[in-house]
Amino acid sequence: MKRSFLAIAACLTALVGFAQDDVKIEFFTPSIVHIVKGQPTKTLVITAKPQEVAVTRKDNTISSSELSVRLDPTTKCITFSTAKGKVLLREKRCDVSKVSQTFTLEKDEAIYGLGTIQNGKMNRRGETKRMEQSNLEDFQSVLQSIKGWGLYWENYSPTLFEDNASGMTFTSEAGEGIDYYFMYGGSADGVIAQMRHLSGDVPMFPLWTYGFWQSKERYKTAAETEGIVDKYRELQVPLDGIIQDWQYWGSNYLWNAMDFLSEDFQNGRQLIQNVHQKHAHFMISIWASF
Repeated sequence: MKRSFLAIAACLTALVGFAQDDVKIEFFTPSIVHIVKGQPTKTLVITAKPQEVAVTRKDNTISSSELSVRLDPTTKCITFSTAKGKVLLREKRCDVSKVSQTFTLEKDEAIYGLGTIQNGKMNRRGETKRMEQSNLEDFQSVLQSIKGWGLYWENYSPTLFEDNASGMTFTSEAGEGIDYYFMYGGSADGVIAQMRHLSGDVPMFPLWTYGFWQSKERYKTAAETEGIVDKYRELQVPLDGIIQDWQYWGSNYLWNAMDFLSEDFQNGRQLIQNVHQKHAHFMISIWASF
């Protein structure tokens, strides 16, 4: 085992040294590769540790049983391929000082992910998005391709995602280097499994959370909220929970007070107890406004 580890270290050291010590290529598993150019990001997401992966090096290419990673010594661009030589993704150009990396996609290659974006599209090709959490959109810097690969961009600052004729680019507003993980899962499920491996297993919610939840822009009074539950029970339509959205706190001067202060919600505790007695669960919407 020690000999194997030293061999792996020798391969990685040789490749990094070839890149003048500013590119790090690290196999976490045979199908997950960590790429760092410049300084790495202090992770708040990745819990997995690199495994002792058997790799081989030939010229400027380092390979595991699943992936081959080729570093161009001149451009410092990386090409990711399957063990059988099928090209999955190519870097096109990078700017470490601007925390920017461009990739080349195939013309008809669909990509999915990046979080919850309300524009009616699933395929992210041709999009420009400033990824910053907001009222209506929630972002995750993870995407996947119909070719079976996935990419997690490890940066927590607002990041501009662009896909156009010049390529697919991530550009972050802050950071000291380019830091991302390339995953080859072979399918959507496979990529999700790779990301779960990196970030840790997530326990399932209680079974009742997978039932039907009633929600609308908001219910304006406690009586209306409770009356909705009553109507479902009267119609014998299954209902597992109801969501009380904003303004139960009353005036906008009390925005996000996280308390039932409105005259129309004088007794929030009693409302919740009544809903529970009707065998439904209760959820309130809390706005992260300070």
